[in-house]
Amino acid sequence: MFQMKNSDKQVLKQAEERITELYNTVPHDNLVYHSIDHTKQVVERANEIAAHYDLSERDILVLNVAAWFHDAGHLYVDPTEHERKSVELMRLWCAETGESSGLADEAEPVIMATKLSTQPEGLIQEIIKDADTYHFGLPAFKKADKQMKKEMAMRNIGTMLMDWPGNTLALLETHRYFTSYCQDLLDEGKQKNMAKLKKKSETAAQNN
Repeated sequence: MFQMKNSDKQVLKQAEERITELYNTVPHDNLVYHSIDHTKQVVERANEIAAHYDLSERDILVLNVAAWFHDAGHLYVDPTEHERKSVELMRLWCAETGESSGLADEAEPVIMATKLSTQPEGLIQEIIKDADTYHFGLPAFKKADKQMKKEMAMRNIGTMLMDWPGNTLALLETHRYFTSYCQDLLDEGKQKNMAKLKKKSETAAQNN
């Protein structure tokens, strides 16, 4: 595991405390998938991936700050706007804790890179995108997919619900892992999940 400076550890402890505070104080019963547990998983997976690459101490700090804040916007706004709100919350935290505007400027594009349609620029952005979709290649994808479906229903986002297996399959078909680490580790599992979704989608179509 990468050895982080004590000063950086303190910054990330403060970031975790802020995110924990937000999730403890802002009502979010509808965030079945985008919970604080998901955020913690992304932080953990980002560091797992980063450990396989030669990143600077600064890169590790920026990556972790972005990972902690990347989904905080879901507490306040619709999914389509959440990345921008997450950046706003991160910048507010930086200002309140006395962190330099430089850290906020570096973390902003990393947070924005988590938008599914965004092409990452540089290794840090590739890592956070792969950390955010890590579960696409895991057996646990089925559980996460059910959580996401329930969340979309609770947030009244019904367009995807009409053919959930088909839409989820389409998402995985257009998705790719960017780091060689995740490609080697997760691509095969993602293909298995896609095969299951395809079968489920075909069965649903036959029953309609």
